[in-house]
Amino acid sequence: MLGALLAEKQGYETSVIFEDVPVSPASFLGGLPGLPLSSFFDTVGFPMQDPRFFRTISPSILFFGKKWKLAGMPELRSGFSVLERSRWMPQFDRIQETLFPRLFDGMKNEMVRFFRRKGLSGFLETWWNGYLFRRQDRLLKQYLSIFPDELMEWKDFLDTLGLFLGLSPEEKNPVYKVRALTCLLTTWTCYPETDALFREAQKSVQRQSSISAIAWDRKPLLLLQDRKKRKISLTSEKGEDVFDRVLDLSGDLEEKRDLQRWEWTVSSKEIPDAWPLQCLLPHGKDQPAILLQGRQREEKISFSVLACGPGTPAGASVVCSRLSEKLFAFREDSCRLVAQEEPAPMVQIEEAKPSHWRKRSPYLHTRGTLFRMMDPTRIPFLTDDWVRQLFYTLMQR
Repeated sequence: MLGALLAEKQGYETSVIFEDVPVSPASFLGGLPGLPLSSFFDTVGFPMQDPRFFRTISPSILFFGKKWKLAGMPELRSGFSVLERSRWMPQFDRIQETLFPRLFDGMKNEMVRFFRRKGLSGFLETWWNGYLFRRQDRLLKQYLSIFPDELMEWKDFLDTLGLFLGLSPEEKNPVYKVRALTCLLTTWTCYPETDALFREAQKSVQRQSSISAIAWDRKPLLLLQDRKKRKISLTSEKGEDVFDRVLDLSGDLEEKRDLQRWEWTVSSKEIPDAWPLQCLLPHGKDQPAILLQGRQREEKISFSVLACGPGTPAGASVVCSRLSEKLFAFREDSCRLVAQEEPAPMVQIEEAKPSHWRKRSPYLHTRGTLFRMMDPTRIPFLTDDWVRQLFYTLMQR
């Protein structure tokens, strides 16, 4: 729904086919102010500052590594001793001085490119800012590939967090992980109130005269791509329609991840007030990495417990023992495994002359005017990078 609203704002005549059931994602949102994530929600009419739809969390996340790290603290608590700063925020000052300016400058140039002015001057401005951003991104990738000293104490955290960013284990570009670290450290983190957001987004789509919204009947949609005419025909029980471009948001890009999920509800009194609603445990020998993400509902906190990586258990006993060891008494009978049902395929693609998908990023694959993005509800922690790719597919017309 929100993607359709962005397309309409960018000048497209849009048809959206959606699954008319509320989703229950674990997804937390993290982004840099004024950049892709916040710009996206501002553009579609649901600013992240609106408490009806977004709950801010600070501190952002607690990491139980060799040295505990509590991310999202620097702007809230001053007066750390040297030992406390080393324990909770190692090398933060150096990260702030070296990495933050690089991340901000590059992405500001990129957002100017997305919201370009019309005419020749707007085209030249777009081209120049695109060049600046690509150059900045290459330099940042080169700088981070060497892994600078100020990030060394965050290496275990970054490696563990990467498992929950929807990244392939073969992904070598460190920029995605570091951008996620940046938004966590700077406390720009929140979770969406999914049901309320879904209802209001659906109303907004129905009010837009240029958007056609159809609930999916759970029968696969057939796409036939004509690469010569650069057209895509979509066939369903309602007939056939022809489009200039199609964006598929229903899949996981075939990235194989051993991700299991449990649900755990606990009294809020059992959680220390200073702790964030996210806790991250690193993986060990034959032990999975674990991510807890909680949503507070009055006197209780509902946690989504995700386990990922080698040695992912078939049951909750290993997860419970690890949490009991690191956190507090975690009763196995209070934890419910969420069924991992194979989702019904929404799209089937036919082509007279098959061609390969081109990987634009970990979150976007393209084939001519056919775009496929990872379903954002399958990413436990959603950052600016996914939203950047959405803007790329819907450049202003």
